[in-house]
Amino acid sequence: MTHARISPTLLCANQLCLEEDIRILNTLDIAWYHMDVMDGHFVPNLAFGMETVTAVCRMAEKPVCVHIMAENPSDYIRPLKEAGVSVFIFHLEAEKTPFRLIQAVKAAGMKCGAAINPITPVQSLKPLLGYLDIALIMSVEPGFSGQSFLPQSTEKIKELRALADRYHPGFLIEVDGGINDENICACVENGADVLVGGTLNLFRPPESVADNYRRTVRIMGEASCKSIS
Repeated sequence: MTHARISPTLLCANQLCLEEDIRILNTLDIAWYHMDVMDGHFVPNLAFGMETVTAVCRMAEKPVCVHIMAENPSDYIRPLKEAGVSVFIFHLEAEKTPFRLIQAVKAAGMKCGAAINPITPVQSLKPLLGYLDIALIMSVEPGFSGQSFLPQSTEKIKELRALADRYHPGFLIEVDGGINDENICACVENGADVLVGGTLNLFRPPESVADNYRRTVRIMGEASCKSIS
C-alpha cells in the first residue's frame, strides 16, 4: 500500500488569503487541490465559479481536481478543461449516462472520478471501476463544510478497496468530509489513498496551514505503517 496523501479543499481556506494559502500549499507534497463547484440545485449551496477555478489553475503547481456537486455535470467538461483542471469528479446521483460522461471527460484529457453520497451503496460503482481513475466517498452529506464524519464511511472505504483491488488495481479512493485527527487513521487503514483536508484538520487556526499539514501527514504515516505491518 502507498502512503495516503492530503488534498486541501480550497472552499475551507480563508477566501481573503487564498493566494497566500496556495503559495504555501505549492511547497507541500499534496495530492492535488480540491475545488468544489456547486450549483445551488444538486446541493443547497453555491461555490467556485469558472473565473476562480481558472485563476487557481494558473497559480497552482499541483494538479487541480474539481468536485462537481451540480446537475448536468457534462455541461462542465469543456469549461473545466479550458480552465486547466486535471481531475474531473462528478456525482453518480446526478448523472443518468455515466459511461458516456466518463468517455467525454477522458477525451478532453482529464482524469475522471465518481463521487457517491453517504446513502449510495458502494456496489453502484462496481460497473464503472474499469473506466474510472478515482472514486470519492462522501463521509458527510454534500454541500456544507464542518459536518461530523459519518462512522459507517469506514466500512464503505473497506468495501470499495476490496472491489477496486479485485477489478482495477491502482484505483484511487478519496474521502471527503469531517476528516480529523481522530478518524483519519481508520480511513487510511481501511484503504483510503487521498483524504480531503478541510476545517477540521488542515485549515484549523491558530496553527498555520503548513504546521497542520505536517501534523496530519505524521498521523497518516503512522496509520499507513499499521496497515502494512
